[in-house]
Amino acid sequence: MFKKVFAILSLATVFAFGAFAYDGTVFTSEILDAFSSTDFDDIIGSDAFEQALYESLCEEVDGDVDKFFSITMDSIDEEDWDVIDGVEDYIDDHFSYSNGSTLATGVLRNKSVYGADGWYIVSNFSNRKGWTHYMFYFHVAF
Repeated sequence: MFKKVFAILSLATVFAFGAFAYDGTVFTSEILDAFSSTDFDDIIGSDAFEQALYESLCEEVDGDVDKFFSITMDSIDEEDWDVIDGVEDYIDDHFSYSNGSTLATGVLRNKSVYGADGWYIVSNFSNRKGWTHYMFYFHVAF
């Protein structure tokens, strides 16, 4: 199951950086396999997933990924919360989802001739818990 998720994320990343050139753009949003809340936390919350996502970004973008990290409850700021709210609104507007639905969404923060940065958010919906998100920040230097 992890390989399938990784393959989908890799493909989404391949197409992401050439398609949009302005701030705030959702550059990818894909429905992944359905996951229970426990499986979602075990797979997407793992160090192995974070490392696989980082390696995928490094291989697929035209530039050097010079910053990449998970945003946690200890490090989240107001801008990050705004992005999560926007992602939830985007999902509501563009997808039908149900218990276990899992989506990966990329949001471009800034892009210039020198680089691009943004967030990659993997979200899981549970009828019991609502949305759970894992958020990753990236910066690519061109």
